[in-house]
Amino acid sequence: MIVTAPKVALALALRETIIVELTELKRGDVLFYDECRMAYLSDFINHVAIVQSNEAVMPKVIHLTNSGILLNEISERTLNKKIYHAFRFTEQSFAEEAAVVSYNWLINNNYNEQLSSTDKKTVLVAAGILNRPALELCVFRSSDYGTGARRFVRRLCRECKVYPPREFTGSAFFYDGAAFCSGFVIAAYQAAIGEELCPTRLAIDARTTLPSLFFNYLKTNTFWDYVGKTQLRKKDA
Repeated sequence: MIVTAPKVALALALRETIIVELTELKRGDVLFYDECRMAYLSDFINHVAIVQSNEAVMPKVIHLTNSGILLNEISERTLNKKIYHAFRFTEQSFAEEAAVVSYNWLINNNYNEQLSSTDKKTVLVAAGILNRPALELCVFRSSDYGTGARRFVRRLCRECKVYPPREFTGSAFFYDGAAFCSGFVIAAYQAAIGEELCPTRLAIDARTTLPSLFFNYLKTNTFWDYVGKTQLRKKDA
């Protein structure tokens, strides 16, 4: 059976064949989890995280999960089960700031007491465990950068660079699930980029954009580079 690639520019389709080693990831890179292991399909993109550091044997990422905002090291076990697609913001200073914002949200959220036991945080939380009611509502909502999205960005920039917005703390029903891991990454970047630049750099609604839509959006945004898909190799211990 022949599988037809999505109707994207040929250059973008070819760029998805690039292999990137884990050692090449940078702080602030956006990492998508592909359960299908096929670069030309995006329907199986079901989770996304932001790279926090790449100084240990394996990179560490921050992401929103069913257990809250967590810092995890990518495990070799998960590398054997999925592909990771990496995107990089072209303005590195904003990428660094987004990593700082996501870390601030990590240490200032309702779940930070879970971080005390680092030996239990070496494996990524299983992706794809969705809050079904929230997901179903999200499917029927627009991800356009409309009035509500712009108002949310304004609040992020003015109030949420240190403490996470209530949507990511478990106190808001609609964000209580891994379906909105993409919203966490988008919001961290929007808080870093700022209200004036978001309309050109990241004009998408963090509150309603699922990982697959976020993935497709970045492929067509000239301010984001597709770094490639990860190779199954880790740093030498």
